Amino acid sequence: MEGDEEGLEEEVVAPLVVDSKNPGKSVVERYFTQYFAMNEQFEDQYVYKHFNNLFVIGLASTHFAFKNGEKTIKSVNFDVSSRSRLNNQVSGKGKKGGIQLKPNDPLCSILLSDGSSFTVKSCVTGSLLEVNEKLLEDPSLLSLKNETDGFIAIIQPKFGDKDKVDHLSTQEEYKRIRNIST
Repeated sequence: MEGDEEGLEEEVVAPLVVDSKNPGKSVVERYFTQYFAMNEQFEDQYVYKHFNNLFVIGLASTHFAFKNGEKTIKSVNFDVSSRSRLNNQVSGKGKKGGIQLKPNDPLCSILLSDGSSFTVKSCVTGSLLEVNEKLLEDPSLLSLKNETDGFIAIIQPKFGDKDKVDHLSTQEEYKRIRNIST
């Protein structure tokens, strides 16, 4: 039946609706519990705990390296101990073989434009799964996208240590101590 348009159904396209339990929140706010390691020298680091219990480590926005734009990050060096963090290799479902870290163990050292440097600590106990090798080519990710592409490392805690974050500050404590308004 050529020309008979009664048999044709019009295609209905539904609008894309994103159903989120937390509309307007960032990926970090939705999927991570945020903790912070702070000290008097403002060497502040974030420790984001994903719901799968992995920790993502990076520099907090209040880190002294970001203050007033006085300094820029020139380079990141993952050769900070007897075993280079770049040579870390994990394998298998259980991610065996990662470098075992304690909270004060170094992850990397960072060189600033004024010639000074500082060491980034792991902040948690666990097995190093990954370091962000993108930082070797583009260290500016640490300041431009510190919470996403500028993360430093991913650490998997031992099963019994997954909740051992008592030495870290919660997001609320961090904001109160650093006078950050919500």
